[in-house]
Amino acid sequence: MNMETSVRIPITEQEFNDDIIFSTFNIRCCNPCLALYAFSNSVKARDSRLRGDFTAAKAYGDKARRLNIGAFLLGLISLIAFVVVIFQSVNQPRDVNEPNRYQY
Repeated sequence: MNMETSVRIPITEQEFNDDIIFSTFNIRCCNPCLALYAFSNSVKARDSRLRGDFTAAKAYGDKARRLNIGAFLLGLISLIAFVVVIFQSVNQPRDVNEPNRYQY
């Protein structure tokens, strides 16, 4: 006779990150499209944790973190590209023999 017993230990608080503050920052400063999706996953993670479904909370939290990192990187790359384009347009060499285009 093979008897198996399983013991279920209640977990009161499991540590996971829902990254809701990171999502809010990304909505305001980086890429709002990805950040809104990350924010919804953050809210789902928080709701799942309050329901006691820690596996879903961890899954939503991990997805929110990946989306937040993607939104932050896209925002950072966009900012760097914008700064490079502005500096390139300001620092273009001008031809000294070119007549003044603007006659006042």
